[in-house]
Amino acid sequence: MSRRQLGSIRETSRGVWRIQVSAGVDPVTRRRRRLDRTFHGTRNEAERELARMLLEVGAVAPTAKNLTVRAYLEDMWLPAMEPPKVRRRTHEGYADKMKTHAYPLIGHVKLTALSSYILDKWLADLARRGVGAQTRLHAFRILRGALEQAVTWGMIEKNPANKHMAPSVPRHEPRILSIEEANAVLDGFAGHPLEPVVVLALAAGLRRSEVAGLLWTDLDLKARTVTIARGMHESHGERWTEAPKSETSDRTVTLPQWACDALRPYRGLGPVVAFGPTAISRRFKARLEELELPPIPLRDLRHTHATLLLAAGVDAVVVSRRLGHSTITVTDRYYLRPGRSADENAADLAETLRRAPSRAKCSDAPSRAK
Repeated sequence: MSRRQLGSIRETSRGVWRIQVSAGVDPVTRRRRRLDRTFHGTRNEAERELARMLLEVGAVAPTAKNLTVRAYLEDMWLPAMEPPKVRRRTHEGYADKMKTHAYPLIGHVKLTALSSYILDKWLADLARRGVGAQTRLHAFRILRGALEQAVTWGMIEKNPANKHMAPSVPRHEPRILSIEEANAVLDGFAGHPLEPVVVLALAAGLRRSEVAGLLWTDLDLKARTVTIARGMHESHGERWTEAPKSETSDRTVTLPQWACDALRPYRGLGPVVAFGPTAISRRFKARLEELELPPIPLRDLRHTHATLLLAAGVDAVVVSRRLGHSTITVTDRYYLRPGRSADENAADLAETLRRAPSRAKCSDAPSRAK
């Protein structure tokens, strides 16, 4: 069945369109239902509105001959992916990546004409424009997911991105602080407004968003615990808080005594930190410059927390739970970097596995052939 058989567009006056879509049969009255909508815009925009209405009633056209990649993403896929389908920050990331990296180069391409060759050229063009490998990979994954949805909706037969090799990204190696370096950072931030941020990152492995969303009621310094129940996010100058992205991110972490002692003078009402995520990172960088300490990103304090615990012999499962990861695989892949001391400890342990060999008695030794 063609899209015209499922729905119709009629121009009632200049730039005004009447769009009708068959919505099946009412199960009670047994009468045929139709959606009837007045739309203002160009004919191409009215065509896209018809496609959206067909999606609403579950009657997707078998192809989308006149639909461009940009029109599909902007008018169909992104609206369908709005919260609560995905988290708000995730959705904004999808929209920004496509607007910046996809629309200028392949936005005009017809959805049904998109091919592996065009995707290859798109990624190569991004590379020539100086777009980093990680950004190219992220943009590619977003587009691949959007195209997979187009297959599900019956708008294209196959996903051309499935035959394409995703851009390779060098593995990020975080800057892991030694115990001496971590103490230098803690000493440098003592009495600074960001001291609670540094303490909670190094002592509990909290994310920037988690510290930014933390309230003093989430900390029990007597019981030495901090409960992560929300995160603060920021985009385009607007801040908002939301629940952790997974069940394992909603957690309670035990603090060392030194962390409780450092936090106690700041204890009060309301938020633990008075700054949003962006300001936290900016002030953290500025303070490191003042102290003439290595310019590391704030997230590397979280990496340091995990790595130092592992080097001290803490089980990786425990470290994973403190970090709030969904699986230990995430912890192992992105965070755990055993240092030289951990490797030496492993060798010491292996040393105990070999008992001193006992000398065979002469009578038990095999006789040599003469």
